[in-house]
Amino acid sequence: MRELVYLSQAKLQQFRKSASKRDGLGGTFKISTAGLGLPAVEAGLAYDAARAAAGTTPTLDQAEKYIRSKWPVRWWTEETEPGEWIQFETRLAYAVLSDGLASGQPVLFFWGRDDPRDERSTQLLLHGSPQHLIQAATGGPPSNRMSPSLSAGMFNYLNAVADGRADGAGLSSADRRLLRVIQELRELAPDYSAAWLSGMARTSFVADLRGRRLVVASPLFVEHIPPPR
Repeated sequence: MRELVYLSQAKLQQFRKSASKRDGLGGTFKISTAGLGLPAVEAGLAYDAARAAAGTTPTLDQAEKYIRSKWPVRWWTEETEPGEWIQFETRLAYAVLSDGLASGQPVLFFWGRDDPRDERSTQLLLHGSPQHLIQAATGGPPSNRMSPSLSAGMFNYLNAVADGRADGAGLSSADRRLLRVIQELRELAPDYSAAWLSGMARTSFVADLRGRRLVVASPLFVEHIPPPR
């Protein structure tokens, strides 16, 4: 059993199993019994595109197995390039942030360090859609305003964030905004609220914030794990 916190249906649906000839077919057949003295059986056969799509969407375990067979899934503190898959296991705090604009979409962020006691330890920042939180999915009908877990949502948010951090002098505007996001996250979800979480994510990019390495990625899934002994 797995205790999931987050599962990106948008990412999961990007993977496709080989289609079966029966996918999307529904209904029954019409059998003619004329001249046999038996009652006719009338039925119909229909093709349902939604049913066909559902039949080719893999489970999380199948998608994870496929990813590992095609990609070198790296540990998140190792060197990684944009687009590569990473595996993580660390303490993370998370919160939903909004840019405050009427047209903006809220973005879910997870944040943590490889070593929580070391300010210069490698950091992890995950970004995704609040719609893919498991408690959001089970708490009621989903909103019609879906925001896929893609980098575009994060960059739209970053573009709307003021970058006035005093400790950001000498950094680029984008780096100052990343620092601002981490500051807001730590205010809403302090370090002591972080839980041990594991998962798999696709790297968006890696930033060097004055020697503090920051891995930014979009998760396929995030799940609770027991603290290491």
